[in-house]
Amino acid sequence: MKILNWNCQGLGPPWTIQNFIELVRLHSPGLVFFSETKSMFSRYQKLKERLNYHGLRVDSNSKSGGLLLLWCKDVEVWIQSYSNNHIDFMVKEDT
Repeated sequence: MKILNWNCQGLGPPWTIQNFIELVRLHSPGLVFFSETKSMFSRYQKLKERLNYHGLRVDSNSKSGGLLLLWCKDVEVWIQSYSNNHIDFMVKEDT
């Protein structure tokens, strides 16, 4: 399984989201993890819908933080726990 991990320093600029979508389409990762999203719910929702991925977001405090975990439909994810600083999960990939 391919995993994409990105400390994106904010999902604000449109080019950040466009570059990310291109990376996902090019590499087709099963899991994607963002740190430092500094993002609002609306941006997360649009990104998730455009990629047709499932996901979990942990909101930022607007100036720092924010986590985002996305996974494709062929991957089963069980969230164990999460906070402002972590997302603990288990994964099963359908083969």
